[in-house]
Amino acid sequence: MRGVLIVLFISASLSTLGQAALESDSISKKLEEILVFPNPTSEILFVRGGEHITSYQLVSMQGKICQEGKGKTQIISLVDDPIGDYFLFIEIQGQIKRFRVRKY
Repeated sequence: MRGVLIVLFISASLSTLGQAALESDSISKKLEEILVFPNPTSEILFVRGGEHITSYQLVSMQGKICQEGKGKTQIISLVDDPIGDYFLFIEIQGQIKRFRVRKY
């Protein structure tokens, strides 16, 4: 009986790990599909795949957070940000992708 319980526990644990791996692969695929354009830009960035975004941060090269937002984001306005280079960090359920963005 003890051997059966151990096998059931291991089987349930492997099933949970397998599900977590599938979810992680799905999130990674969504991150790979994110497209930010036009780049460089003068005012607005469009985010293709933005309906999956959990949050984002626009960070200057000096490390200052210029903008941040939560939830689905498909348009990011840079109108109020100075000309220069930035990093755009996009998060989907704990995984992050970085883009380098230039405003002219």
